[in-house]
Amino acid sequence: MKTRLVLLPAMVLVASLAWAVASQTSGTAAYATGLQRHSGEIMSVDARAHEVLIKEADGKQMSLAVDKDTRITREGQAASFADLKAGEEVSAECDESSGTHLAKTITIQAGR
Repeated sequence: MKTRLVLLPAMVLVASLAWAVASQTSGTAAYATGLQRHSGEIMSVDARAHEVLIKEADGKQMSLAVDKDTRITREGQAASFADLKAGEEVSAECDESSGTHLAKTITIQAGR
């Protein structure tokens, strides 16, 4: 009887922890599925619309929306929207869950 009284709370604790981990993992997976990676040459930068037009290696042009939460970096250092210039190579991770290409991160490639 004592063994059952000890095992029951332990089983409840393990089940609770498993549920908490599963909840966090499924939320992360749902978020990650909306992110797509794109890379290419910047064709133009529209400061008024806060958009960057890139041309990918396959020739496809894509407009990336940039907002206040977009993290822009160059060589591991923070950069700004003003640092994005036509002719530079960039890679971006975009949230496409709403049907747009909202850049979450933009990395300006070194060497250009």
